[in-house]
Amino acid sequence: MKEGWLASNPNKVRLLELILKGAIEREEIAKKVRLPRPTIDSLMNELISDGFVKLNGNVYEITEEGEKALKSLKEDVGGKRK
Repeated sequence: MKEGWLASNPNKVRLLELILKGAIEREEIAKKVRLPRPTIDSLMNELISDGFVKLNGNVYEITEEGEKALKSLKEDVGGKRK
């Protein structure tokens, strides 16, 4: 299941949680998560490929599937990230 794969990479979870708060540009993501831009680009491309995030112009937005995946992860760990 995609949620399990998502849970195996805490940086992807961090990115989804950030985007869940509202649409955000790559530069703002880089400032908030303090990861190298190539790493962010790679993670975001994977999240887009999996249908968790979409790119609207230069702004990343969470998809309904991304919201469901985060909710499922939080339920699996009692509402707390590991």
